[in-house]
Amino acid sequence: MRGNRDIRETHARILDVKTRARSVLFRSREGTIITALGERRFVLLEMLARAGGHFEVGERVDVDGRIQAVLGRLDYFRISTAATQEVPRAIQGIVASCESRFVGYLNTAGLVNTQAHSIGMLPGVGRALLKVILKEREARPFTSYTDVEERTGWRDPAENLVQRIRDEMEGRTGTRLFVRG
Repeated sequence: MRGNRDIRETHARILDVKTRARSVLFRSREGTIITALGERRFVLLEMLARAGGHFEVGERVDVDGRIQAVLGRLDYFRISTAATQEVPRAIQGIVASCESRFVGYLNTAGLVNTQAHSIGMLPGVGRALLKVILKEREARPFTSYTDVEERTGWRDPAENLVQRIRDEMEGRTGTRLFVRG
């Protein structure tokens, strides 16, 4: 195993539920097909639900619990329109509920290459703000999104993280910071 590349998704947010449907990935698999967004690496998953289960769009699901099988990873452009419309809400839910994880990222993020810092790749962060963020985190680690905003002046860091993750999912960035490739 090699670092984060082998982390398996254990929880996901449901984007779309189709009862009595066929899998997009494996046409021979039928049943309740769920399109979901993994919480750790923002991977789009196609899953087969256990028989008799009831699922709601937006619900957080334990992949090992109520799911019979993860059929595979989906490309963003192969998911349904309903799932595409649900993606922003799912990302917002994950970024809000995992605040300590993303604030921790802001506290520890480093250089992507010799000329670019990963925090500088986030929406709303230019060179001047990047310097402020790095100086403030060196003085004292950030504790929340509010703390980041108050100490640095970066407006709504959570929403900027959501936008970066959406951009990565939609293929609008050259470097991925949060979405597994």
